[in-house]
Amino acid sequence: MKHGVMITAFLMCFIYILPEGRCGSLYSANGLGIVLPDDVGRAKALGGAGIAVGDGINMMRGNPALLASFSSPSYGFSAVYDNAKTFTGGTERPVYAKTNFNLLKFVLPIRKGIVIGWGLSPFSRTDAIITLPKEPDSQYQDEMKTRGGINISTIGIAGTVKNRVSFGVALNYHFGTIEEDWKRTFPADSGLNTATDYLKKKYKGYSTTFGILVNPYKTTYIGIGYTTQTDLTMNAVLHPGDSLDPEVPILTKKTRIPSIFRMGVSSLVGTHLMATFDYSYEKWENAAKTEKEKEMYNDSIRFGGGVRYKPSNKFNAPYYLTVPVSAGFRYGTLYYKSYPEIDTVTEKALTFGLEFPLKKNIGKLISSFEYGVRGDKDKNGWDETFYSFSLSLIGKIK
Repeated sequence: MKHGVMITAFLMCFIYILPEGRCGSLYSANGLGIVLPDDVGRAKALGGAGIAVGDGINMMRGNPALLASFSSPSYGFSAVYDNAKTFTGGTERPVYAKTNFNLLKFVLPIRKGIVIGWGLSPFSRTDAIITLPKEPDSQYQDEMKTRGGINISTIGIAGTVKNRVSFGVALNYHFGTIEEDWKRTFPADSGLNTATDYLKKKYKGYSTTFGILVNPYKTTYIGIGYTTQTDLTMNAVLHPGDSLDPEVPILTKKTRIPSIFRMGVSSLVGTHLMATFDYSYEKWENAAKTEKEKEMYNDSIRFGGGVRYKPSNKFNAPYYLTVPVSAGFRYGTLYYKSYPEIDTVTEKALTFGLEFPLKKNIGKLISSFEYGVRGDKDKNGWDETFYSFSLSLIGKIK
């Protein structure tokens, strides 16, 4: 266990010394922010695929049946460094760079074939600074800063039948706050002071996820996960003039996160190579309630896949030959259309990763890297080139 603590400390120190940039991804200011894919750990290096990989270290939440593959009490921690450079048509290219928490999870087998788990992870994130266009003949400049997002706390249970089929179910609690700072700046010689209003949108709601993992033929697995629609309660409050001023309730309404269907397949090819592929579909157009949402929401699809190669399975092999290498790709359409040129936004990326086994088989330190493009200059009027680096520690509790 002490090795796991030391690795965790190293992970924390490393990711939090990476440089940060001021301006966030412009896309994150839309709707509920950027919806973060459920691809923690090895799956991130495999193009986001892993819904059908039940290997005892997979801590993705999209298929609770994966819990059944754990034979020992285990924990998971993950953090990710994101960097994005945005092209908006001008000479400036705003850069966003920040390290964020990505996962905390514990898994506990309670009896033969029955496993429970609890996890905490972000669902969406917004972190952007936008200077709004000036009105004709205006003397002031408006700026909007948004931050925060929605998180998911999940508790699930899974079981296995005849070592061939695993079933799982999880209850998800969605909660979080999105804050918006609206700042109006006047010229120094105008005699007017800068004014800022602070708006907070607080969200909470529940959903349920059902999952199945089937082993139909030898080393081939099929996984399916389905998450029900989430009805979120949103309470908006205002702090006029100062973030420490008393909250003024201004609005309560219902909003939705749509149902999510996800399926995948994984297969071992020989003794050294694994291939996996995932597909997901989210009906955001059905979740739209307001006229603005009906105009801007877009059904979201995502598919990706990759291969994992382990050079040697021998017990006495040199350490470097026991380090698996993963590579993959992913492609998808995002749920919120571009603005002001209203059109579907696509995202595509190449992925790569390494897994470092810890001594005495107590876990793994998993690294992953992705590089991709979000948006299109011709279709959307902007694009973002992004890359991310993540570290995940998956270990056994002894």
